[in-house]
Amino acid sequence: MIKATLIDDNEIFYIDFNVTAWFEQANDDQIVALAKSGWSCSEEADVVADFFSNQDKEVMEFFTCLGLVNKMSLGCGYHCAISNDDAIKWVTIARSHLVKAICRS
Repeated sequence: MIKATLIDDNEIFYIDFNVTAWFEQANDDQIVALAKSGWSCSEEADVVADFFSNQDKEVMEFFTCLGLVNKMSLGCGYHCAISNDDAIKWVTIARSHLVKAICRS
């Protein structure tokens, strides 16, 4: 399991969720780009969160709450932090041919 945390920019709302399904469907270039971004707080990591916005109930609720906050105030964004250890462990097992590429990042 690859754990991730989704946090709003005001650090009021956060959830932990499993992002393994994204890794399973991602192509090699997407995984390498995510690794090069540091696995978190990047556009690449936000794409992972967006992938679950219609699939995972807690992620859907997070984005619903964020939408309500944005209706009441100035914009509030979010960031997604993916567990570096979990991601590297998964890549080592499932996509071992990418290990050199992600270790250079």
